[in-house]
Order: sequence, then C-alpha cells, then structure tokens
Amino acid sequence: MITHYNDIKSDIEKLYMFLNSLNISASVRSHLENDYLSALDFIEKYKKGSHSQLTAKGRSSVGGLHELYKWIWSVKSCPEFNKLIPHIGMLSESAVKINSQTPMISPVTGKL
Repeated sequence: MITHYNDIKSDIEKLYMFLNSLNISASVRSHLENDYLSALDFIEKYKKGSHSQLTAKGRSSVGGLHELYKWIWSVKSCPEFNKLIPHIGMLSESAVKINSQTPMISPVTGKL
C-alpha cells in the first residue's frame, strides 16, 4: 500500500508531537533534527513539483521517520511501552545516524 506524502507528513508531525509529549526532543543539530527538517523540505519540494531538487538524503529521511512513526504507533498502547521511552530518547541524542553507511577500512587495501 502506497502512502501519500501528505499523510506521511501528517504522521511525521504526529510523531514529533508524541515525542515532545514524552519529553523527548531532538537535540539541536542532532541526526533526528536534521532528518525531520530534511523530510519536511523533501515533501514540500515534492508537492511544489520541484522534482529536480529532491535528494536521496531527503527521501531516506522521509522513509526513516515514517518507519519510526509506524513502529512507535504499533507499540505505544502496550502496557510496557514506558520501558522503551529511555531507548527512544537515545535516538534524539545519538551521535551515530541510524541506517547510515559506516566507513570501513578494507583489509586488502588498508583504505576506506
């Protein structure tokens, strides 16, 4: 099932508000903040028809935040959801971007 970008934007905004209600906010310049801003920018450019300005980073931000929304919404009513809150909070503080490529040194060449 394909979800329209307007619905995805609404879901991402619901996620943002829900996280704020849990006292979880994206740290300034955190990956979560960057993904949020990148996702909204991507959706706005898409809606305006500025397809030549769409980036892979924006697309992955939209997809990643929407997946996070769907995951949290699927478990937020569980009786033990409170146990997850500290872990969800760590996402907003993480210095490592989730689903990013990790540079690896080749054992053959010794280069990245």
